[in-house]
This record gives sequence, structure tokens and C-alpha cells, in this order.
Amino acid sequence: MTTSRSPRLLISRPEQREALTSTVRMELIETLCATGPSTVAALASRMGRTPHSLYHHVRQLLEAALIRKVETRRNGAREQAVYDVVADVFEIAEGAGDAALDEADRKMVGVILRKTEREFRAALEADPAELRSGEFY
Repeated sequence: MTTSRSPRLLISRPEQREALTSTVRMELIETLCATGPSTVAALASRMGRTPHSLYHHVRQLLEAALIRKVETRRNGAREQAVYDVVADVFEIAEGAGDAALDEADRKMVGVILRKTEREFRAALEADPAELRSGEFY
């Protein structure tokens, strides 16, 4: 399977920014960027979550055109969609004083800070012998 990602996506629409105001959706984007096209079940396994907990977030990212369905795989009698990000790099456009965009930007920064704090705490609590190179960066 080959997918073509754009090198860069300028995030300028309010619904795109709003889609990135969730820690789970940010994690989904990061996981897809790092691992490539995946099913919801594979993403859930990598993220330590249940597939059921991700479907809503995947729909939100699809509606915002931040991810796309790249393939359908058959798993027994069921079909599973395979998703990937639309770009290698996501760049946030300036809000230029738009109140809705500014609020979404504040929420995104909050999500990033909360996620960073969780990763920092996990790194502090982890056994150094169990850490893989590059796991925490």
C-alpha cells in the first residue's frame, strides 16, 4: 500500500483547529505520523486504548480533513478502514485576530501542555532500564 501525503498542511479552518483541541485526537495524529497508515484497532493497541474509545475522534479528524481513509482491509467477515494523516507536517495559520480561531488556539496550547506534562511525569516515574531510546522526547 502506498499513500501520498502532502509535505505540509496549513491549518486555517476553524473546524480543523477545533479538531486538534483534544488530547486523544492529537495522539491519533502523532501515532499516524510516526507509524503510518493504520486501522482503528491497531491505533488503539499502540495508544493503550480501546478501539471503541477512538471512533468518535477518528470521525472528527476525518470531518476536519486532517486524516483520510486510504484503504479497506477484510478481517474475516468484517471490513476495516485504514487511515493516514493527510500531510507529514501540520502548520497552524495565524488567526489574525479572529476570536473563534484565537480560542481554538488557546485550547490547542492547553492540550499540548497537558500532554507534555503527562509525558514528563511518565518519564520521571519510568525505570530507566525500561526506557527505549527516543520514547520520551
